[in-house]
Amino acid sequence: MSVTAIGENIRADEKIQQCIDAFIEGAPRRSVIVELYKPVKLTWAANPDIEHPAASLLKIPLVGALLIAMSENRAMLNHRIHPEELEETCYPTVRTAFSGSTLTLHELSALAILTSDNAAASYILNFLGMEPYRQFLRVANCRSTGTPPGFTDEHFHILEEVKTTAIDQINILEYVWNTECLRCLRVWMANNLHNTRLSARTEPPDIFAHKTGTLGGAVHDIGVLTTPHLRASIAVLTSAEMDPVDTSSEIADLGRSLTDELKKLAGQN
Repeated sequence: MSVTAIGENIRADEKIQQCIDAFIEGAPRRSVIVELYKPVKLTWAANPDIEHPAASLLKIPLVGALLIAMSENRAMLNHRIHPEELEETCYPTVRTAFSGSTLTLHELSALAILTSDNAAASYILNFLGMEPYRQFLRVANCRSTGTPPGFTDEHFHILEEVKTTAIDQINILEYVWNTECLRCLRVWMANNLHNTRLSARTEPPDIFAHKTGTLGGAVHDIGVLTTPHLRASIAVLTSAEMDPVDTSSEIADLGRSLTDELKKLAGQN
């Protein structure tokens, strides 16, 4: 826990750690990091370096790597894809939703984040190759995040072995929020589902740009909370959860509590 508090708000500073500790109590495979960047730099954490199945959190560095390649003219911004080129899957996908038209690679990237589309992510991975993905992780200072074998149905059992940590996810968020060519990735995360996990209790003008991940017993959410007076990155990773619905509800409650206490700390409430 940070030892610094803002003025008279030391109670809120302590309360944030209490919220985190209550969330992980009795669940040893849960990790949380809260990194406040504005108005001051403070950090709270619990089990930050536990390795978890990365699940769909892998799509952020994948799409981020593609956007960087586009900005450097290594990939064609207007490259078009017909949905029939995408892998078949038993899960909902843009493959059927856009059966009568084509999509640009940029549009497909948006859908890989906005809807967490596995077929779209598989296409991007095959198109881009692994080295730009690895380069993204290196620049973002990630030490424990693995490489995805793919996102098709047949890859899911292998994906469970690809790990990440809350520390790496916080580093990824910081990289995304400080890299100009990744601005649209920030916008897509801000327009992701607003009724689930960390963002479930957020109301305007507060914005919780986030990305979820779910695989087996892994139930994750990472995101950046922005209000008129603060900006904070939050990573919540869990493994071996018995009921993803219950865990999602607990993450939503944690998100609400953290939002309230961070706003108090920043003098917003």
